[in-house]
Amino acid sequence: MDGNRLVPEISATDGETLFAEAEPSAVDASTQDTEAARGLAVPPLPSKAEDQRGLLGLRNMGNTCYLNSAVQCLSQTASLLQSLQRDADRAQLGAVSRAFLATVRSLWSASTAEPAVPGQLKACISASSASNEIFAGSSQQDAQEFLQALLEALDRDLTDSQEAAGPSLVSEILEGQLCSEVRCSGCQGVNQTCDSFWSLPLPLPPTGRASLASVLETFCREEALEDRSSI
Repeated sequence: MDGNRLVPEISATDGETLFAEAEPSAVDASTQDTEAARGLAVPPLPSKAEDQRGLLGLRNMGNTCYLNSAVQCLSQTASLLQSLQRDADRAQLGAVSRAFLATVRSLWSASTAEPAVPGQLKACISASSASNEIFAGSSQQDAQEFLQALLEALDRDLTDSQEAAGPSLVSEILEGQLCSEVRCSGCQGVNQTCDSFWSLPLPLPPTGRASLASVLETFCREEALEDRSSI
């Protein structure tokens, strides 16, 4: 089986598209609510015309830059925020989802110049499962691992709140399919496996800039498998 080739292929769960650009939210950002984790005024995406950026940063509570990175990414996912807000209005959100919305609201608040403190979110994630207890302390952790833990916790929250069976909100918005194909160069036999993913570990060049298209091309590049144990 020497000379087999691994060919990854990426697609969204609907089989049509992997990436979609969300439109800015039309929700009024001035909406106020005394309960921080509910009634979130979903922020609009930054406008190049207005040169609008996130109003506040997130405070580093020891070594929590990994948490801050994940939250900053998801705070720009308008379709996720809008859908979570609809569930919050119906009082259907769990603890992690409510804490996440409260953190994003603080991040985009115009009522203070102080950075947002994601302490409530950190505590909720740490308590959401035994495997997430590693996030309870002040040690540095991996940003991708935290993002995965956050998405899984949001997924559980939303699955529990759904009245009908089916994919959760997180799965509908963020889940994709990664298919790997191993082809024997001798007999031309093909073995294909497909796995779901919420994030991809894309390789970045050690120096210089790289486009998303170029790193995806590198990630999906064919490779020869000489070791039978890799098949």
